[in-house]
Amino acid sequence: MLFATRNRLKFGLASLVGFGLAAAPIIALPSVAAGPAGTGVVISEAYLNGGSANATYLNKFVELYNPTDAAITLEGTSLQYRSASGVVNPTTVVPLTGSVPAKGHFLFQGSSNGTTGAALPTPDASSNAGNFAGGGGTLFLASQATALVAPVTGSLINAPGVLDLLGYGGDGTRRIRRRPEDGHRNQSRVPDR
Repeated sequence: MLFATRNRLKFGLASLVGFGLAAAPIIALPSVAAGPAGTGVVISEAYLNGGSANATYLNKFVELYNPTDAAITLEGTSLQYRSASGVVNPTTVVPLTGSVPAKGHFLFQGSSNGTTGAALPTPDASSNAGNFAGGGGTLFLASQATALVAPVTGSLINAPGVLDLLGYGGDGTRRIRRRPEDGHRNQSRVPDR
């Protein structure tokens, strides 16, 4: 009887640890605004561990959200990445095209670290140049297709060229502003499609 109880306890602890490891790579973001009244496209979710051991998804992704009542074009914008220790120009720049529908999402599929995980829903855009590090850094949604010039760390309120950003891991860069709730706060989930 004691042996069976220990085995159930071990199984329960192993299940809990396994669930925690599987959920850890998802970065579910609180609502944050690029415009003070929720007037622009924002980064709503990022998953940066695609394909790694125990990954939920095969590819990395960044999901954008449009809180407005009209479609917003992404022409002339880009996703940019700077390492957690970086203080210079972003090292990765991925120009974006297309548009984000009113109250809708745009899924950008990046690279994969391996062969583990489920396929994402059909993305709106994809590029293997989207090789953002899972351990830390800053993702910028920029209003230009060329690299930002040495964006500062810390608060970037009203920073030229920065529509929204996500500083994660040990990065010292912070989000810009809070935005209206889009109904998906702090949820580990498949990207909205």
